Amino acid sequence: MAHLSRRLAMMPRDYRLRDADDGDFDILYRIHRTAIGPYVEQTWGSWDDDAQRQYWRDRFSPARIQVIETEDGTAGYLELVVHPDHLEVANIELSPRNQRRGIGTSLLRSILEEAQSLHHPVRLQVLKVNPAHRLYERLGFVQTGETDTHYLMAFGR
Repeated sequence: MAHLSRRLAMMPRDYRLRDADDGDFDILYRIHRTAIGPYVEQTWGSWDDDAQRQYWRDRFSPARIQVIETEDGTAGYLELVVHPDHLEVANIELSPRNQRRGIGTSLLRSILEEAQSLHHPVRLQVLKVNPAHRLYERLGFVQTGETDTHYLMAFGR
């Protein structure tokens, strides 16, 4: 992932990526809560903050996370997993004030360019109630399946 992260970090844009560390837990959890909380509530009926925080703590892995920063501070995070045969956007979340500013589009385009250079498809899943699925479709992702709660999407092969 280090090679991929360096290449993504060198691409020009209005944000920068940096490796996450343990000190990012609280701010990234707050961003997660505000970015995804409403969709969790729509999908499952409620947000149990204690359970969600514990779930977040159990799966928080700074080695897999890039923090998205703008001149205003921490804007969100990207969790990109490199598999032998594809790239997986495990999470891409932006704080509400940083949504609809082109950051997600720019970041995803950079990931798609990198994936194409590696001849890898990109896969992700998105909650059905999350309007981000329209962004993914605009960028060329297609639905490859679904669960009760998520659309499974892919770009490339």
